[in-house]
Amino acid sequence: MNRIIAGTILENDGKILLVKENRNRDKGKWWIPAGGVDEGELIEEGAVRETFEESGFNVKISGILCIYNKVLGGVDPAIGIIYKGQIIDGELRFDSEEIAEAKWFSYDEIISIKDELRNPLPILKCIEMLKKGNVLPLDTILKI
Repeated sequence: MNRIIAGTILENDGKILLVKENRNRDKGKWWIPAGGVDEGELIEEGAVRETFEESGFNVKISGILCIYNKVLGGVDPAIGIIYKGQIIDGELRFDSEEIAEAKWFSYDEIISIKDELRNPLPILKCIEMLKKGNVLPLDTILKI
């Protein structure tokens, strides 16, 4: 089964929001607000929905930071798209069955917990892209 994963990097006062997974094989690992895109949903819509569900923030997507490819469970191919998100409104809250904790981290703090990240490479690469201002326009992915 092919999967598309979408999420956002949210930055506030130089810090990045990470959420700690509270279920399945990734329990206890930090990650960005992200998840699988639902059937009939555009990838951007999935990123916005997942961000709200895992953080309580309504966001506007303003660009693409990175696209990655991986194999889930050694079998299922997946593509992940991480967007730059801007908080419109809301307050930090989450479903404790899915998310154990949410916290704002500096880049140096994220580096220091690298072994606790669910998937370090995409997070670190996206943050580097954000810091350099290397953000792809949204029309990089055509909506047809």
